[in-house]
Amino acid sequence: GEKTLYVLVPGFLEKGNVFAHQELPRGVKVFRYNSLKDVRQSGEKLSRFISGLNMPEKIRVIGRSEGGLVARWAIQAEGADSYVKLLATIGTPHQGTGFAQLSKIIPKKEIISGISRYLAEKLDISACYQMLPNSDFLNELNSLSLGKLEKALNIYTESFDELIWPHENAIWPYKGTDEKVINLKIKGINGHARLLYSVEVWNEIKKALKIDNIQKK
Repeated sequence: GEKTLYVLVPGFLEKGNVFAHQELPRGVKVFRYNSLKDVRQSGEKLSRFISGLNMPEKIRVIGRSEGGLVARWAIQAEGADSYVKLLATIGTPHQGTGFAQLSKIIPKKEIISGISRYLAEKLDISACYQMLPNSDFLNELNSLSLGKLEKALNIYTESFDELIWPHENAIWPYKGTDEKVINLKIKGINGHARLLYSVEVWNEIKKALKIDNIQKK
C-alpha cells in the first residue's frame, strides 16, 4: 500500500477535510479525534495511530489549532518523537486562549460525574478547560522536552486571531537553547481561518517539512 509520510491533525470542531483546499503530497493521513475530550487522551491515541502506520522513514506532522496541542502531547509525552521527524503547528493556542472561558458555562467533568457518569461523558469538554491560559495541562506541556523531534515550525497571525485571545498566546513558549522551535509571525495575515487558507503559510510549511514533490491527492 501507499507509504505514510505526513499526518494532519485538525483543530477544534474541525473536520479532516479542513485541509482539502491545499495541494498535499501523496502519503497523507488525517488523524480524527473528539476535540472536546481530554487533549492528553487524544495525544495518546495519536501516538498509537502514528506508531501503527506503514512508514518507510520518520514522518512529518501538521497540527492545526488544537491539533497542534494534540500533536505536541503525542510527541512530548507519549513517545511519538521516535516516529516524527518534523512538526508544524498553525494557529495553535500554545499558551491558551481567553476564548476558552466560554467553556465555563458547562461544569467540569469531575463535578458532573458526582451527579451522573453518563452526563459527564456526554458533556465532557475537558479540552476547553485545558486550553485556558495557565491551565495545569498547558503548564505541564510547556515544561516537557521535545525528545528526538528534529525541528518544529509554529505559525501565528500578525495582530489578530478571533479564537486565540490575546493572539500572542499562539507563540510557542519554548525554553530550550537548541533552536528546535521556530516561531514565525505571518505579516499581513490576521484571523484564525485566514492562516489556514494562506498560500504564504503553506509555502513556509512545505519548506520547513521539506515537501518537494507536491501532488494533489
